[in-house]
Amino acid sequence: MVKLSFVISALTLKYFKFAQPKNKEKIKVFTCTKERTELVYKFMMSTLLIYLFNSRFSGYHTHLDKETKFMLSLFGVVLIITADWNELKC
Repeated sequence: MVKLSFVISALTLKYFKFAQPKNKEKIKVFTCTKERTELVYKFMMSTLLIYLFNSRFSGYHTHLDKETKFMLSLFGVVLIITADWNELKC
């Protein structure tokens, strides 16, 4: 649902930038919406990486070695830490 919202806002933003470049208010609204939904999507995917590949959660079995699981879990943490949280202040 979040990705669908992102795609719709991105396509609408492209339309307004192409067809109505003078409509700065709508361009600003859809830019903010696109950035927010992208940030939410990244956050959700990062938490999913942490949940699936963290060694503490043993309910989900994968055929990966411990180092790969650790690196994927660490990648999720890095994505959350390096996210641009100022995008929420549009």
